[in-house]
Amino acid sequence: MGNRAGIYGKGYGCRIVTNQTQSLGESVCKKVQKVDMNTCPSGTEHVSYEEANDTSHGDKANLCNMLEPLTITRLSAQASMEGSGNGCNSHGYDLRLLDSSLCKNKLDSDSRSDGLEGGPQKKVAYVEVNSNDFSNVACYQENNQPLFDEAVIFAANINFDSRSGKASLYLNEHVSNLLNNQLDKIRTVQAQGTKVVLDILGNHQNAGWSCFANEQDASDFAQVLKESVDQYGLDGIDIDDEYSRCNSTPEFR
Repeated sequence: MGNRAGIYGKGYGCRIVTNQTQSLGESVCKKVQKVDMNTCPSGTEHVSYEEANDTSHGDKANLCNMLEPLTITRLSAQASMEGSGNGCNSHGYDLRLLDSSLCKNKLDSDSRSDGLEGGPQKKVAYVEVNSNDFSNVACYQENNQPLFDEAVIFAANINFDSRSGKASLYLNEHVSNLLNNQLDKIRTVQAQGTKVVLDILGNHQNAGWSCFANEQDASDFAQVLKESVDQYGLDGIDIDDEYSRCNSTPEFR
């Protein structure tokens, strides 16, 4: 690995060692190629915008040297990079139709674990629907596939219902408008294979994910959420445990 680091195989627990002084027989390498098309070949993916701007390991200079001086080439997530004639500049969002790409082998992304099932990390978009169009999620693609595995509607709230003394689901006017009047935008995102979930977070009241006084109250609120997921055809709930006061001392957490 880079910077004299080393990684052991599964028999040694996949342990990573820094300042490795042993002579090792194999290397884990990131191979990059420039291809004359807007997509990357099978088994590869676009170089990221962050990698194209990494000066600490020389990535930016090395990538720029692969380009003709006046070339503009595609990076991941609709980003792009220019050749030395334009200062090796990168653009975070470039909708121009480009005829070349910088592609790397998928070792870097597919070997990373999400910590649960050992699969590749998922890409999630949080969309603040108070001021953003949720259907924009469908515009982001990579290799003609949707960029995001999951899109989160941000956000609904856990409010405190003073009449019942329990948590209640609150949808502000923007979230309510999306769910009740603009379901076609959600269906557009889902149709391309992206899961859509509703974020639920506290609202500066005595209600929240850590505020339930007992298991029954938690179960009742879970049923409310299930009914909302079913009603709007969503794929699940995003748990956002913040902005709650929890004045009472819960017996159940």
